[in-house]
Amino acid sequence: MTLGDDESIMRFDIIRDSKKVKRIQSQLQATYRSSVSERGTLVSYSMPALPDLFPQLRAALLQYSKHREGFWGIYYYMETKDQRVRKLIPASEYYKTVFRSLSDKRYSLELIRERIRALLNDIARLHAQSRRIRPRTAQPAFSVAQQVYMLKGELAAFLLFARSMLDTVATLFHFLYGPSSNQFVSFADFARYMSKGHGKGQDVAMENFIRSEMSWFFTLRDFRDWVAHLGTVDVAFYEDSEATLATYTEHCQPLQDLVEPVLEGLDAFFKFVDDHFTDRIEQSSGKTKQ
Repeated sequence: MTLGDDESIMRFDIIRDSKKVKRIQSQLQATYRSSVSERGTLVSYSMPALPDLFPQLRAALLQYSKHREGFWGIYYYMETKDQRVRKLIPASEYYKTVFRSLSDKRYSLELIRERIRALLNDIARLHAQSRRIRPRTAQPAFSVAQQVYMLKGELAAFLLFARSMLDTVATLFHFLYGPSSNQFVSFADFARYMSKGHGKGQDVAMENFIRSEMSWFFTLRDFRDWVAHLGTVDVAFYEDSEATLATYTEHCQPLQDLVEPVLEGLDAFFKFVDDHFTDRIEQSSGKTKQ
């Protein structure tokens, strides 16, 4: 199966054949040994610990073995289109990779939000300092240096990171729902699947949450797709009657009405996933402790 909205950019396969698993393991080990020998000594580094987005679910998966046991012998194999990145991960351990990746991306989004706020403050200051009225058109104008270009770059990073978080969690749904469940590698595909009523037989709560609480996702998807495929986010400024500056994206969306709802929506969705799948796994496991 291919991963992502772009043309065949990545593979994500479920492998149950032990011979195929061993063959891929041998290939990856040989590639790793040959590449590491040319690089010198690996340097260790440390960073501050990141918050855990799924504390209850992590605890449930560690505490109750029945769910993970259903994935023993199953592997997830991932590779980019030209095989520059290749990973083989036991399905029963894949959740650790996803949790770590999502925590990393969520922290990056927080840093991006701080930089966006700082840039908006700089732009407002420059507006106050250099505002003038063009005599021919009577249009307000002001002078700005690199802040707008930097703002567009931060917005693009925000959209791509936020959208990728949802695709990342979509790859985990096969593990969370069980070995016989459908595989998803795009959150848009998962949302479309649920919107067709499949949740009624599988997960009504998830279907209802997507329908009632995730309208922000479709805004995110539109803007991300524009940046990824067609252009940059156009930034425009408007003044009210008191010359207070407001920032818009593509002349249609107040910038803060894009950034803040997406962050709030992501946090609410991950909180729902944490609560919802903890309950499902504990119930299906009969709370049989290891």
